[in-house]
Amino acid sequence: MVIQTFGFMELIRLIGRKLLLSNKWASGIGFIGSENNSSIDEVLESLARYDQIFSHANIKEIRSEFDAIFNKTLGANREGFFNSNYDLGQKLAFLSYSLVRIAKPRLVVETGVAAGISSTLILSALSKNNCGTLSSFDITSKVGELIPNDLRKLWTLKVLNGLNLKDKLRREMMEIKHDFIFLHDSDHTLKWQEFELSLCISTGRCRFFLIDDVSIELVKFLKKRFSQNNIFLFQEVGKVSAFAYL
Repeated sequence: MVIQTFGFMELIRLIGRKLLLSNKWASGIGFIGSENNSSIDEVLESLARYDQIFSHANIKEIRSEFDAIFNKTLGANREGFFNSNYDLGQKLAFLSYSLVRIAKPRLVVETGVAAGISSTLILSALSKNNCGTLSSFDITSKVGELIPNDLRKLWTLKVLNGLNLKDKLRREMMEIKHDFIFLHDSDHTLKWQEFELSLCISTGRCRFFLIDDVSIELVKFLKKRFSQNNIFLFQEVGKVSAFAYL
């Protein structure tokens, strides 16, 4: 089933990712001190100072929407390869939904779909906005089983596999014509994460960056590329996620 889902080369990448995550757990770098553990309220307060559109948002209503969609999607039956270990952390998931609902982007770009928790949340927010689409990138087409059929009209999945993945993704990203929100949840090796984030920054069209599963090394990279006040870390179950904005 795994070979059929990924193909040989993509399977090797997946094994490498699992080894990397195992090493992170063993070394303890998947966790952060409480002094660096941000809350969603801190992020929203910072964004309210950044753009007044965030100060007018009804967060209570957005939270209610999110809880209903998240719990329904999380409880859905899965038959594919991707179990809950591949899901977005709940804090980053809520921030992703909130950001889309408030900022109302014409485009969201996502790398890494897995079963489709994050995709479903983003698509649900876009649908409620009655505006925008989601463009997702993955190394296999056999992803997104949890995405409801009625939301797929807003979704484009682009499969990038084989050799020269960086060149393929770079060409796709450079063709983007609209400002977008970016969610990283694909290859969590440091070099690939740095590549994806640098690529999005270089387009000049992305302000908001949501990043699942970060390491201490990636935090150092973020501090070089973003203002210290614009970086937020969240302790999730077994990992750390991050949000940054330009």
